[in-house]
Amino acid sequence: MAAVETGAAAPEGAGRTADAAALAGWPLAALILLLGALVFAGVVASAVFQSAGQQTALSWPTIAACATFGVVCMMLTLPLRAPILRVSRSLSAAAAGSSGFVLALAVGLVLRMLTAAVVQPEPASDGATYLLLAQQLLSGQGYGSASYRAYWPPGLAFVLLPFLAVLPSVGLALSAFGLATFAVAAAGLHALSRRLLLGAWSVAPVWLLAMWPTHILFTGLPEKELILMAALPWALILGLDGLRRPWRALGAGLLTGVMVLVQPSLQLIPVAALIVALAGGAGVWRSVRLFGLLVAGAALIVAPWTFRNLQVLGVPVLVTTNGGSNLYRVNNDWATGAFIARGPVDVEAMGELESGREGMRLAVDWIRGNPGRFVQLSAGRLLLFPGDNSGGVYAAFRADPERLPRALYLALKAGATLPWLLLWAAMLAAVWQLRRHSQPLPWGVAVVLMPYGYLSCIHAVFESGSKYHLPAMPLVFVAAVLLLHASQAGSAREQPA
Repeated sequence: MAAVETGAAAPEGAGRTADAAALAGWPLAALILLLGALVFAGVVASAVFQSAGQQTALSWPTIAACATFGVVCMMLTLPLRAPILRVSRSLSAAAAGSSGFVLALAVGLVLRMLTAAVVQPEPASDGATYLLLAQQLLSGQGYGSASYRAYWPPGLAFVLLPFLAVLPSVGLALSAFGLATFAVAAAGLHALSRRLLLGAWSVAPVWLLAMWPTHILFTGLPEKELILMAALPWALILGLDGLRRPWRALGAGLLTGVMVLVQPSLQLIPVAALIVALAGGAGVWRSVRLFGLLVAGAALIVAPWTFRNLQVLGVPVLVTTNGGSNLYRVNNDWATGAFIARGPVDVEAMGELESGREGMRLAVDWIRGNPGRFVQLSAGRLLLFPGDNSGGVYAAFRADPERLPRALYLALKAGATLPWLLLWAAMLAAVWQLRRHSQPLPWGVAVVLMPYGYLSCIHAVFESGSKYHLPAMPLVFVAAVLLLHASQAGSAREQPA
């Protein structure tokens, strides 16, 4: 949600500010190169972590080895940039030369319907809980249970409710939910790409989403990431327009409120938007106004639920009571960086409010007393966040892990991860190309990568894993196409091999 008028620059008024131009050079390039190195390092780190049964935190030697591997892979994209860019641009041009958005949308819908019919995934873990909560709402039982009234954020259950109410079976309702969220996400990516002046290339991110294995395999499952992937592109569009049209910024705030009800960790994203807007040359007044309207819009959506929590719990709770217990589970002597059921003190066995308060106290005390261990866990979590991008494979088969032979399951995970690595390789090659010719990077890249960077920081402190980058994954598609599009001018000056 920064001050981007085109995909190529960050303007203030009619022209780009000097500060924004400077930031769109090596500072932005260095950030993208770092994120790319973390992706390659994260794939290896995730493999090591999973091979150990996710029972042991990544050690410093392992972190260092994975980081070295990531840096080497990132640097290899420099000498290989010409063939990488040639293939990537050919694919983008093919997408641009297709029949456009409608065809990409239709292909994506058909792939998802076929996958849901063949795989027939069963909800498990958190998804099964959200489905149960939605069914309770539908039957008039209210939200939650006698032991927890505000532990789970309500957004996904609210969104599932109309699908369950209208369609005759849970399977059909979940499939319709997946198809609807894909359609909204695809339309948002297309509109955002056009807003960033990608022209005919605006359909390329839609094709990526339509064909992306991990997103396809989520079809038929009650996963909150699907809502976030659909909402974030529209929130960015409204935020961009809101720099000049305040009421659109309020609309972005309303969408932010919806996303906070789905995933409370997004509640600080207006702060990230403020930082990007200021860095992009939007000016102090416009940036602060954007921030204020984002917060105001989000408050309008979240406040009724906060009031409901006050009524049922007797104390004000913004969205959920699980923040403290979640923080403690990943910051204690037993922590691994990913999900564990409990720490040395079983705060989950306490009352709902006590669990949150005591978990927060224990986590803060532990971090203060163990700064070295906390930094190690945070470094490991930074590597697990970009991960292997195979969350869809896990989600589709986790309810029945014996359904697939182990070798086939690992092959599917590798097949789902490969496009993620190739995408980042193309982005890094484009960055090298742009900086080789001293061209600024499109400031729109900073805008669309803002949610990805924000989530990376959040999950360096809280529970981490590859599924947590999925909400921002479609926006990475837009960033890749922006960089490839901008690098064409530099490529034209490249000497033939």
